[in-house]
Amino acid sequence: MKQQFLVFVECVPGQTYRVAKNLMVAGKDLFAAYYSISGEWDLLLRAEFEAGRDFGEALARALQAVSGIARTSTSVGYLVWDPADVYFDEDDE
Repeated sequence: MKQQFLVFVECVPGQTYRVAKNLMVAGKDLFAAYYSISGEWDLLLRAEFEAGRDFGEALARALQAVSGIARTSTSVGYLVWDPADVYFDEDDE
């Protein structure tokens, strides 16, 4: 079973796309998606990791390999519902 982690990244001004590109290399086996976002954070990274593996060590290794990161915050993501699990009867209104 995979666990999902959401990593918010604040970059040094002007470095967002360079940081994202370098994280794609450093975290190629770690991150499933990369998003440029607005607001307090510059990037949102989604990681899917096999339960029981040390996500913290792998995350630290990937983030420390990239310069231009000012700070990060990591949250565990829990799937609330999966659209594939929802059944709609065509006759129901």
